[in-house]
Amino acid sequence: MSRRLVFPLFVSPLFDIASQPAVRPLRRVTRRRGSAIVLCCLAMAVLSLASIAIVRSHARLNVRRSTTISQTHGRMLADALLHREIAWRRNPGNTTSAPTRTLLRDLPRYPSASVSIDQVSLVDNTIDLSVRLYPAAPAAKRARIDLD
Repeated sequence: MSRRLVFPLFVSPLFDIASQPAVRPLRRVTRRRGSAIVLCCLAMAVLSLASIAIVRSHARLNVRRSTTISQTHGRMLADALLHREIAWRRNPGNTTSAPTRTLLRDLPRYPSASVSIDQVSLVDNTIDLSVRLYPAAPAAKRARIDLD
């Protein structure tokens, strides 16, 4: 009885085993695709959380910056009003306070800033001045000037 062979022993030169693609099971490919999707979703979540954190930190920075700018403008305005009042008082003949409406017209943040006289000393011939940026606010700047 002759045995029958399943595979031929003779391989033709046109058939090259190395050129054939390797056959992979279909289940492995789908598992890898699923893991790639999960990794992409995780990467998107990390990037979105990072962008939210960056936006929030910039918002805090802008608030801090605007507060610092507002404080600086207030200090500069208080100094300017005080020096204006000192220069106004040193001129002979000026018994009233220096006019501030034209100065404050261009400054919308502090429309009611004012210079007030706290104390007049006739013995020392001095005046104590204070600058208030708002009507009920504490003095932002104080000075004592000699009228001599």
